[in-house]
Amino acid sequence: MKKLLIIIALPLFSTACGNGITEKKFNPGHYVSTGGNVELNNPLWMNEPAVAGINRSYEWQELEPEKGKYDFSIIKQDLELLRKNNKQMVLFFKEKSFRENEHPLPEYLRHLEVRASEGWTPKRWNDEFIDRFNAICIALGKEFDNHPNFEGIALQESALSISRQVLQEFPEYSDQIYTDALKKIIVNTAQAFPKSRVFWYVNFIGEGKERLQRAHEVLDVIKPYQVILSGPDILPYRTLNHPGGIYDLNKTLYNEFVFANSMQYDSYRHHKNDVRNAEKNTHIVAPEDIIPIEELFIFGRDVLHLKYIFWASGGGNKRLGHNTFEEDAMNVIRKYPKFNQ
Repeated sequence: MKKLLIIIALPLFSTACGNGITEKKFNPGHYVSTGGNVELNNPLWMNEPAVAGINRSYEWQELEPEKGKYDFSIIKQDLELLRKNNKQMVLFFKEKSFRENEHPLPEYLRHLEVRASEGWTPKRWNDEFIDRFNAICIALGKEFDNHPNFEGIALQESALSISRQVLQEFPEYSDQIYTDALKKIIVNTAQAFPKSRVFWYVNFIGEGKERLQRAHEVLDVIKPYQVILSGPDILPYRTLNHPGGIYDLNKTLYNEFVFANSMQYDSYRHHKNDVRNAEKNTHIVAPEDIIPIEELFIFGRDVLHLKYIFWASGGGNKRLGHNTFEEDAMNVIRKYPKFNQ
């Protein structure tokens, strides 16, 4: 009697790896981004079946009020609410700010803050920062990695937003040192969450055409850990050929990585690097030129190959008379409840 050889096709992005990495959670779809000051129990998204989960931001200083003393009670409370409503959580870990009066770092790490273009950025290349970042991720992993509604942790964008002039004040800094630090941070985080996902907001790393090369250098190291590549905007009319354009990653690596992106207010208004205004040399977009939300979604789905979309909510939803989240975005979410799955 002949033996039959049965070949089982395992699903992409969720297989166990030879280096001990276990199967990862994978609940793609529409996620609503909210800050800690926004009421989470909002029927607009909690009662919406098309919303898979919440991308909730927490500042480092509120989770570690004193060195080595962690308080995750607010996360536990939010997770319980999400569990009751059958929603997933992506924890957005905030250590960089975009406002001058915002300081996400714990007090004992404030000496590592550097003035950025719009707020404060920590010295991510610093060994103390890397060690303490790893420590809190280990603590978070022990607490939440096994929780079925905890989808994963999102790391803020790789762009430092620190001017070249300011960086020159730190002789220990170089683009290569920062690139190597990112490898450590992302791998450490992935190891702290063996069952959950790490969402890395890859953006500019250093300057010049080498930006994309540095990104690939990081990707080569983190690929075995099934890290999800994310980005801070969905901008169809962004200049795609600027040095280190990260959309190149979406176009070339979508069969190797899972992709996610944020539909932020810059996406809703689309004023960043808008090629339609290149001749005018302005970022101002007239009301009639604001892109319909459905077009933004289709660009993210079909061109960027996204499996997760994080939709910005909260204040500032109306710009130039254009409704965003409450009406337009939710209508699109309901129209396309599933995509790229």
